[in-house]
Amino acid sequence: MAETKRSNRDSIKVSEYIDVFYRKFWNNQNIDRNTFLPQEQLLTVNRHIIWAAYKLGMSKGDERKTVQLAGETAKYHIAGDATIQDSVKGMATDYRRQVACRVFHGVGNFGSPSGDLGAAARYTSIQGTPLLSAIIKDIPYVPKKVDETGEILPAWISMPYPMMLVNGASQIGLGKAAYFCERDVNEVMDWIEDNLLKGENTPIPHPISSTGCHVWVNPKNGYVVYEAVINKEGKYDVITALPPKVSVYNLMLTLNKKLPKSVSSKILDASGEGAPICIKVPHGHITKSLSKYNLQNARKEAHYIWDEDLDTMRMSTFEEVASIWFRERQKIVKMRLEAEIAKSERDIHRINLIAEHQEKNMDPWEEEKIIEYFGPEDANIIFNTTKRAFLPGSLRKNEEIKKKLIKEISETKKNIKNIGQFVINEARDLIKEQEKFYKDKE
Repeated sequence: MAETKRSNRDSIKVSEYIDVFYRKFWNNQNIDRNTFLPQEQLLTVNRHIIWAAYKLGMSKGDERKTVQLAGETAKYHIAGDATIQDSVKGMATDYRRQVACRVFHGVGNFGSPSGDLGAAARYTSIQGTPLLSAIIKDIPYVPKKVDETGEILPAWISMPYPMMLVNGASQIGLGKAAYFCERDVNEVMDWIEDNLLKGENTPIPHPISSTGCHVWVNPKNGYVVYEAVINKEGKYDVITALPPKVSVYNLMLTLNKKLPKSVSSKILDASGEGAPICIKVPHGHITKSLSKYNLQNARKEAHYIWDEDLDTMRMSTFEEVASIWFRERQKIVKMRLEAEIAKSERDIHRINLIAEHQEKNMDPWEEEKIIEYFGPEDANIIFNTTKRAFLPGSLRKNEEIKKKLIKEISETKKNIKNIGQFVINEARDLIKEQEKFYKDKE
């Protein structure tokens, strides 16, 4: 069959459909839903939300209405208002991720692990965290692209630590999808330093869960098992932590449906809004079959990534994803440090020009003579400098600034020379800053 025909529509060859239209569909499904770019490790909508925050000029502590950020995101992300608002709220929901991975801090009711979805987006606000400031600092140095509407967007965003290896990923789409377990951010950075910088061979960090449930790996099949924390108290089995994506609300529905009424009627739910999970079930009825009641689930890691060179998705490994992130992160940070050196050198050059202007007593000189002496560009710097900068006090202060800049340039050059260690140290400093940021809010 050479071509398909539809009434009132142009004919199209099957080969063209597969090469063009189906390829676009395939890419859209897999880049957005099934996998991610290893150098970035963000969902597309999260990248667009961060870009919108950058366009709004947000940084640490800056507060915006949730709907304002969602509205800005809509300029770059094709989705309905409600969907984008839910994504913004999701990034600001504290209990869903480790402190280190929180790009935004939610102000208002953003829900709870018990199943509360929180207030509508129009009633909430978000604040930028230290992580957001760190991300935005590197946005000028990431590659850009032009989308189909003509908007300039980042091709990807450089994250200070490998987000999916830390925060985990559970993609939902057509066909195979990526699945990464959550791991402690400090352990991940330690592993990167030991294995990718020092060349040691240490084991991959053990999976964890931010819900506080038990996590272990089945040695027979490699599946990661998430199991609720259940303690016996008198006549009851008390559930205090649930596997990821299991809410108190859904668990109660399951228990009421699958347990005899004589048992379900005696269940005590002491889980309140904002309170720890505490569900008391008569002893012996749930511990024999945890998976039956959604108190245990298991999944094997699937390290699918999007390979830009192959223009398709493929299976990867924890080690390769970490290596790609580390390599690209060093490139972006190096560009930022080189830009800082260039700016410092321009500032020193300006200080030198001002000092020379005063040493030569150029105040009575004609503009043409100053241009002839310095050249057009340097003369223009002199002409655009305020008169206050030429005062004796300002000249002395400039010399102090110059010494400081020379020292900073020397230190920055050392950091570039040891860029791998600098990236790791910078990440660790950011982790501490994130922790302090949230501690101050307690």
